[in-house]
Amino acid sequence: MTAVPIPPGESERLLALRRYDVPGGIPQEAFGRILHLAIDILGLPMASINFVDEVQHFARASLGMELLDLPRNESFCAWAILTPEVMAVPDLRSDERFQDNPLVSPTGGLRAYAGAPLITAGGQRIGTLCVADDQVRELSARERGILASLAHLVMDELELRLRERELEKAARYLRVLAGVSGLGEEELSPEQMAVHVAELLNQATALAWVGLVELRDGKLKQLSQWNPGLLDPVLEARLRQAASPSTGVIGESLRRRASVFVDDYAEYEGMPESLKDNEVGGVACLYLSDGGGGGDSDGVPQLLLALQEQRAAWTPAEKTLFQTAGRSLKTALERQRHVQDMKQAAYTDALTGLRNRRSFTEDLRALARQDHSYSVVMIDLDGMKTVNDTHGHAEGDLLLQTFARQLIQGLYASDLAYRLGGDEFALVLKDPPADARVLERIIGERLKRAVARTRAQGFATIDASLGWASVPQDAQGGQAALELADQRMYQHKASRGRRREEGETDGPAAPDQVPDRAER
Repeated sequence: MTAVPIPPGESERLLALRRYDVPGGIPQEAFGRILHLAIDILGLPMASINFVDEVQHFARASLGMELLDLPRNESFCAWAILTPEVMAVPDLRSDERFQDNPLVSPTGGLRAYAGAPLITAGGQRIGTLCVADDQVRELSARERGILASLAHLVMDELELRLRERELEKAARYLRVLAGVSGLGEEELSPEQMAVHVAELLNQATALAWVGLVELRDGKLKQLSQWNPGLLDPVLEARLRQAASPSTGVIGESLRRRASVFVDDYAEYEGMPESLKDNEVGGVACLYLSDGGGGGDSDGVPQLLLALQEQRAAWTPAEKTLFQTAGRSLKTALERQRHVQDMKQAAYTDALTGLRNRRSFTEDLRALARQDHSYSVVMIDLDGMKTVNDTHGHAEGDLLLQTFARQLIQGLYASDLAYRLGGDEFALVLKDPPADARVLERIIGERLKRAVARTRAQGFATIDASLGWASVPQDAQGGQAALELADQRMYQHKASRGRRREEGETDGPAAPDQVPDRAER
């Protein structure tokens, strides 16, 4: 049996075949009428409509014979699609191409065959309308013309079905596009919006996994993900493992600062080794933002990564949907950063960068709802009025900034520092030592060091007074602790004033006098 040649432009022919989604079913009623016409007009007992892909011939409608799926090399129709004309073989046994075919035998089987190619508007021959007989039968030129005309009717039905599907798809895309565009008006976090975007996009194109990620400190961090359970857990784990900021589609998107669409990740040059044995389809990586604009996300690139369920080329419509989704997500990210910036401004002292009085009040309220101890420290910077009167307010501002920097240098990660206004500062120390004498020494030495270092920056005349109170040891709540700490601070200020009148001084502590962290 002679091997069937592969026609020129085979890849384009296969793409055209996939467009008609023939495996998904064809209109049997319409095709049944065409098969009846072929049998009635041409007088042959068998007719079928067949398609040829890269490996096989598959029948999708037949009359007078079984629906047969055959290897491509055993298919008469695979020969019929090689030319645009009807292929008619009056006696299959006498044709060397077919005499050894399993469907042809010396004592039975098929004897005559004629096939008219199904030709798309683009000229691609995707299958045949064929007739067959178990007797030798030769078709006249008129009969071959009739068979070709009936093949045109088959293509008309396929084209009509394709247009209907495309209209349905276009309507679905419009609904998805409207839904994605409308998300920009919703008060959603980027993480929530990414999940909504994935759910909408999945209505237009079959997705296996979608994740919102950001690059922070050289490592990718997943902010949220959507996975309807279609992605194999092993592949999902390998995807996360292979998500490198320097290689693959993510690396390309980061380098180009642009979105990247890959039709077949298995053929992608930058595909990680760990994924080469897995069924990975198309991949899209949307570059959303470089994280500019200030706040905690400043300079942190953010991306949306999507994996298709199957290998398929990204269509222009799908790319448009993804780009629109990217804009909605970008809006959400910008809104989030704006809210963060506004919140930071509302709770931050603009001059020193410390937390402000509003933050101090709300933090005390939050601590009151928690069941652990803390200490409130009130600090009054002495000598600021003299600096303002002698050197001007610009120098006074510099003093406040310098003291604030020195004050926070001795803090632990859990401690909070505030400028309440003017020359008033405060600290909140979480989980302080239970021994009041140890706590008093820690606070005193910390303040002395801040004063000493501020004096070393050119503010030799300044000093500071402090008072502190702990919850629940000294007070049963933040407000009571604040009032007691404030009272003690003024007592300290008065005591220091009396000592100065008596000629005593408060020498600042040397750095090596500051208690070790183990004392906390």
